Amino acid sequence: MAQLLLYEDPRALAAYLGGAALLDPELAGAACACFQEGRGGGLLFVDREVELPEDRSGGTRVVRAAFDSKSNQIGWGRGKSRQTVEAGEPRELAQVVPPIPWEKLPSAGELLYLVQPGQPFANLITQHLELGLDDLRFAPVQTSAGERILVEVPQPSWFLLERWLEDHPEQAQVFRRLQGSLGARDIYVEWGYRHPLEAWLRDPSGEGVILLVDRSGRHQTIERGQLEDVGRVLDLDPTAFPTEELVPAPAPERVSVSLRLLDRTTPADPELWILPVDDRHRLETLLTETPEEELKNLLVACVEQGGERLFCVREVLTGRAARLLPLGKRTYAPVTGLPDLLVPCGQTIAPPLSTERYARAFGTRADVLTVLDEVPGDPPGRISLVRVPKGSFRGVETIVDFVFDGAARDLEQAVLATPFDLGRFAEEDLVPARVKKKEKAPKKQPKPTPPKPEDGLAKPKKDGLLAKLMKPFTRAVPSEPKSGERKGKGDQAPDPRREEVLALQREITLGSPKPNHWLRLGALLRELGDAVESLRGLENGVWDLRDEQADTALGELEDLLGPPQDSGSGDTEELYRRAFAYRPEVSAKAGDADSYRRATEEIYSLLRDQEDRLRKKSRWLLWRIVLRETGDAIEGERQREAILSDLVLRGLEEREVPPFVRRLLLDHFGQRAATGSGANEALGFLSSAETFVGNLPHPAVQAESLSHVGWALAELGQGERAGQLGQRAVQLADSKAGAPPHLAWRAQAVARVGAVQERVQGRDQGRAAFTRALRTLSSELAENPSPKSTEGTRARKALVQWFAIVSEAWGGERSQDALLRQAFSLVLGLPVTVRSNVLVGARPHLETLGLGDECRGQLYELLEDRRLDEARQLCQEMNSASSAYHNATDAFRTHVQNVMTALGESQGGQGLTVPEAEQVRDMLRGDADLVDEFAIEPFLQALRALPQDPWATTKDVADRFVAQGRLYEARLLRIAALRRLAELGDRTQGPDHLEQNLAEAWTQEGEKGKLRIRLVTRLVALVPAFGLRERGLKILREVQETVRQRVQDDVYCRNEVLMATTLAAAQLGDSRASFELVEQAAHTALQDFREGQGQRTRHLLFETLDECVRGAAELGESRRGLNLVNEVIQAAEAALANSPAGDLGRYFYCGTLIHCGQAALRLGDNDTAAATFADVLQHSQSLSPFDQKDLLLQAARTAGELEGAQRYRLAAQV
Repeated sequence: MAQLLLYEDPRALAAYLGGAALLDPELAGAACACFQEGRGGGLLFVDREVELPEDRSGGTRVVRAAFDSKSNQIGWGRGKSRQTVEAGEPRELAQVVPPIPWEKLPSAGELLYLVQPGQPFANLITQHLELGLDDLRFAPVQTSAGERILVEVPQPSWFLLERWLEDHPEQAQVFRRLQGSLGARDIYVEWGYRHPLEAWLRDPSGEGVILLVDRSGRHQTIERGQLEDVGRVLDLDPTAFPTEELVPAPAPERVSVSLRLLDRTTPADPELWILPVDDRHRLETLLTETPEEELKNLLVACVEQGGERLFCVREVLTGRAARLLPLGKRTYAPVTGLPDLLVPCGQTIAPPLSTERYARAFGTRADVLTVLDEVPGDPPGRISLVRVPKGSFRGVETIVDFVFDGAARDLEQAVLATPFDLGRFAEEDLVPARVKKKEKAPKKQPKPTPPKPEDGLAKPKKDGLLAKLMKPFTRAVPSEPKSGERKGKGDQAPDPRREEVLALQREITLGSPKPNHWLRLGALLRELGDAVESLRGLENGVWDLRDEQADTALGELEDLLGPPQDSGSGDTEELYRRAFAYRPEVSAKAGDADSYRRATEEIYSLLRDQEDRLRKKSRWLLWRIVLRETGDAIEGERQREAILSDLVLRGLEEREVPPFVRRLLLDHFGQRAATGSGANEALGFLSSAETFVGNLPHPAVQAESLSHVGWALAELGQGERAGQLGQRAVQLADSKAGAPPHLAWRAQAVARVGAVQERVQGRDQGRAAFTRALRTLSSELAENPSPKSTEGTRARKALVQWFAIVSEAWGGERSQDALLRQAFSLVLGLPVTVRSNVLVGARPHLETLGLGDECRGQLYELLEDRRLDEARQLCQEMNSASSAYHNATDAFRTHVQNVMTALGESQGGQGLTVPEAEQVRDMLRGDADLVDEFAIEPFLQALRALPQDPWATTKDVADRFVAQGRLYEARLLRIAALRRLAELGDRTQGPDHLEQNLAEAWTQEGEKGKLRIRLVTRLVALVPAFGLRERGLKILREVQETVRQRVQDDVYCRNEVLMATTLAAAQLGDSRASFELVEQAAHTALQDFREGQGQRTRHLLFETLDECVRGAAELGESRRGLNLVNEVIQAAEAALANSPAGDLGRYFYCGTLIHCGQAALRLGDNDTAAATFADVLQHSQSLSPFDQKDLLLQAARTAGELEGAQRYRLAAQV
């Protein structure tokens, strides 16, 4: 019997196959026959080896069916319910399944028009040229419908696309190009549709062959031939036009042009509102519904027009976001380039003129707002003009002076209803006692707090909703543990609560979870002392409840957690307590507007500060509790949009998923579900790695390496095998053999085994191993406190790894864990220079574990004067006793820069606070010795946080350095300012500053030209950052020409600049001009290499060739790119053939071959890539041991960037 997949409609089929193909990547190639009945139908898998997963969504179902291959008859069911249908001939699933209409537009990408020859082709080309889109290529092809012309459009016009789809569907078909992990593919799907198995469609074999999939599911392979530039078919001969030479004539009479207002298709965002004084209720609404920080951004003026009093409201800082304030229909937006000239948001000035002409025509002035309006009547569009002095605008709080006389009592109500600080709005005579508080329906009496049991754990009440939903889970559990599961200690009977926890976890993960399952799980985990996962379970249970049940469950969760325990923010549990406490707090202070405002500001600030570390469900439930009391619809909408956008951008993060879900899924579905394609290759490679570990020379190294293999197996779902390797790793770590003992490596091995136990056996099962490893590291650090100690250095590095391992194993916030606190206190006891290294290295792992705020606080403390004095003293002591540093100044500068950079990158890169940024700026401004190339990043982070103009801020510091004769340091900081201008999208002053600083950089002296090159290369890298295309290409050509002319520069300098221009050209985007720059850089490097026979460092030029082949792959020029790659391969092979064994250059030539192999893979030439990798590994045997090790590391990293069998083949060779 074969498997028959029945589906209700195409979307249900697409959803099912998309998930099934993740579990079985070979499914797309399985043979199947299909039939259709209405919108539904069925797929019969002729290949009996295919096993389809069960679907619980209801849109599909899998049944067993018989298939007659002669008549193509499919039959299923028994007796009267048996059905028989006739199906089509069996084909691959990917060809049987038709595309379905997409749910949303894809990201912008390359399009392909398949257009009829003749006039339709001419019309398509002409319309693109009229829009300035001339980067088109074409090729005639033969299709089943006759002769057609392929037109490749790299940067499509959506306007033309919609026009052709609507007006000329019979003349052209439009296809979008699919993108894969290695770039653009040779598969195109018809516009408006997506294929359910896009990722599993096979690219056509053969050069120049493309696959077109139309909406009906028909697959066409077409040889597109050589694409040619559209200029080949354009007739632009100037002699074909009648020509007449014009002679000068007298000056013409002045032309009168009538300016008018025309409607625009898309209204602009308003920045000025005008409303009559009778509409003051709109202003009152604004006060009650707009957050305080947005109110501060508004100014108001009271003016008169024709005897009528008007209010004018405008923004202080404009252009931040679209404004939808409830201030009526008279809204105005500035004319582009003229911020003081405003027109109605739905209109624009005609005819379009330059801003200078508009300014002269309307007489704009800097101290006055000139507002245009349309005069009613015929002809339409006539303009009336009013001027509003800017000096008449005041803060929005002064609106009280304008409306108080007509709405005093209403205004008092508005003040009381506003939970924000209104500054001067809170007049002394507007006290709460003068306004009667709006009566509400009587609230239910608060339920008495449940008594605490003796163990101190809160229990739900017996008659509450949570108690009913938390009743014991009665699903049968095995009486005996499965093989591979650990029994209890000694002969103790297993805790029945843990047995019930395991059963609930299996039901939630693999069964049909219900809210009571989550709530019962949360209650049991709370009894067992796991507060973090208990709260997660309770959250999930409450999340799935609706309406009154959810509100009731939240109320009983409040009783379960109890009152706040301290005044700090604490963990997530404490946040819930504070949120629950907010409601009775403001109820007790009813009528006291100041208290209400303070309490609201406090809880809002607390929740906003913790948003980044909270799970999405926690964040929404906490805000729901607070907003249920405040009724703040604006904040509710803001939170909803923020959570949805975070879900779209980041997806479901690992911290959102309980650890037991991943563990049980891996156990249930095995390695294929965990990793998809390549799992068998991965397991084979790990088997070889296990054998390789046995040949390592020291038991400590063996133990650590074996523990990593065990972790990889655990990630692949091979729990039993991973546990066995973990036991072997512990035995090796316990071995007394090996000298020196390398206790730090042994501790890392034990910690990694603990992570394996957490992944395989469950939460907290690796705690004993983590504790043991930390104890070993603590002892090592105590015995080797000196920063110069080798064993102490290894222990400190191992401590960073300990945090990394624990964060991977726990995968979530555990900030209150005693073991984690003990490890963090160990860090704080280290000398300040060493402490900074550990904090910088462990920072991302500490943030994952919930210690991000503490880590940030410690980093900031290291910049205090007393800590800086300690660091400077330690650096001087190390300089006098060791040659590891160039001098104490270099060591101290590195310490400070590392702390500054880590501070700005902490907490997910949220950046410095203003006080932190001011301290960084002041430290760098006060000591030029702290500034080198690595100071650019911390100074850039300071510029991001400071409110002042970045270029003005930098000029202040740079001018001080110039006065001290420190030109190089001043120019480095200007590079940071240029990077900030690029981030802000400043294309006005930014590009001009860039060219000016580039010209100055060529004059920099010192260190035999190396200072000059460090400036030039960093400035060249900013060319694509400003989005400069034509101007950027011109700058890069000039830089390359300067390099060719400066023959006096050594190889190092020329190589560095050529590399920088190549990288920048590749980043400017896919164009012939960009590729020509890359190609020119490669030819210059090859020429310099051939002409530099006597130079010892000429091999450095192969670093430029590395960037050139990488750029060729990045630009996606398949034919020309492969030609360049092959040219570089030949040069590297020739250099290897002509260099003796032991020559330093052989390392660089081999490294270039690795990059050529990568580029060949990305450009689709797998054979060249495989041959190149084989050559590299063969040549590596002639290198010195150190060079061979570095080269093999490069090859290993390259393997990690590959996919599927290619990854493990190269890794096994390494």
